[in-house]
Amino acid sequence: GGLLRANSPFTDALTPGERNSIWRRIGLVQFMGYYLDAAADLALELSDAAAITGIAIEELTIWQSRAPLEIDKEHLQRLKLVVALHKALVELAPDRDVRRRWLREESATFKATPLTLLSEGKAGDVLDNLAGSTNLTLGPDNLPRMGNR
Repeated sequence: GGLLRANSPFTDALTPGERNSIWRRIGLVQFMGYYLDAAADLALELSDAAAITGIAIEELTIWQSRAPLEIDKEHLQRLKLVVALHKALVELAPDRDVRRRWLREESATFKATPLTLLSEGKAGDVLDNLAGSTNLTLGPDNLPRMGNR
């Protein structure tokens, strides 16, 4: 595919800026797919997603059927938090119902529900806790190997 694109007679049909814009758009569409899958798996209500991301419910509703043309850096970071949270939870709890319950049940560690903390802008605390929990699940097979062992 790369060779075909490199030798295509259509390379001059678009400027480098136009090609870069198309690739950014494709990347954004793919990322929104990851975000929407994560939000659906965690059963995030639009109101919860809006509180976590700082993006208006109306905008999120539109994005469910059509990816945005652009996302500012701050909102993109918040969307990435949802994807990172989901990835960590999948590692710890393969069962979707367990992930959903964990998000909504009060945690003795947090003295609140993780969903509440996320909505209050404390995603870093939740992700740090999950990172520690994920590390505890590592076994010898997860460690890097040195030499031919």
